[in-house]
Amino acid sequence: MRWYSAGAPVPPGIYLAPRELELRRVMGVGGRLEGGARYLRLPPSTLPLVLVAGAVAGLVYVLLFPLYGLVLLVRIVAAVFESGARALARRLGAGRHRPGH
Repeated sequence: MRWYSAGAPVPPGIYLAPRELELRRVMGVGGRLEGGARYLRLPPSTLPLVLVAGAVAGLVYVLLFPLYGLVLLVRIVAAVFESGARALARRLGAGRHRPGH
């Protein structure tokens, strides 16, 4: 595997910028990498792995995004109930009750 800088002419293939987690595909001879990162050329045998990883990432997004919305909704409802309970406690005089008096 070899490293390439952005803007340099590169052979066709798939390139990974590890720090940015970015994949670039260069088609045709004399193509150039865009951006300002350093890229690692992935061997052609990694194409199936890249395709499977993309599908798995999409599946995780589709499954977990609604869960994130549900968690956010529960937190909002809990905050509303908490503020209501605090207001009710202040209104009823919580903390002023002395046993035996």
